[in-house]
Amino acid sequence: MAKQAHPSLGDFPKYVAAQKRLDELEAQLASVIEAIDAREDRARVAVRDAGASAAILAEAEALLAGRPSPDRELGELLHSRQVLSKAIDIQREKVAAEVREASRQICAKLAGEHRAIIRRIDAAFEALAAGFTEERQFIDALQDQGVLVVSPLIPMPATFDLEHAGDQWRSQLQAAGYNL
Repeated sequence: MAKQAHPSLGDFPKYVAAQKRLDELEAQLASVIEAIDAREDRARVAVRDAGASAAILAEAEALLAGRPSPDRELGELLHSRQVLSKAIDIQREKVAAEVREASRQICAKLAGEHRAIIRRIDAAFEALAAGFTEERQFIDALQDQGVLVVSPLIPMPATFDLEHAGDQWRSQLQAAGYNL
């Protein structure tokens, strides 16, 4: 049977937009984290190379020149990281909600096709179970006559319980609302 193209999450504009926004926010956060790391590295080098008093002098000169204080810049970056992290958490919830809604719609659209597959599987179980029963009766009839069943007759193991496996599967389907 030829496979049909099924709907995917990419077919849902709200999901695509929500995921795109999440990707953008995560990229922004990565950029801010990179800037924080670079700022912290510069500060460590400045303190190590020039000593603490030189770093303070550099900050004082920057302040007098009207440039933002490196600590203020770092504080703003840290604040941006917190805001972006929270925005990402919120956006992830939105993406998850869109995934749930799109998945619900996809599953509803494909329910008929899935039920047809389930019915074919059920019919195959029935046919297989009937075949196993027939084979078991065949072997039992031979053994009842005292025949030792040897090669080339290879009986199915007597412990194989396809009917039980099929019954379990059908119970799960019925619990999920399928009527076979």
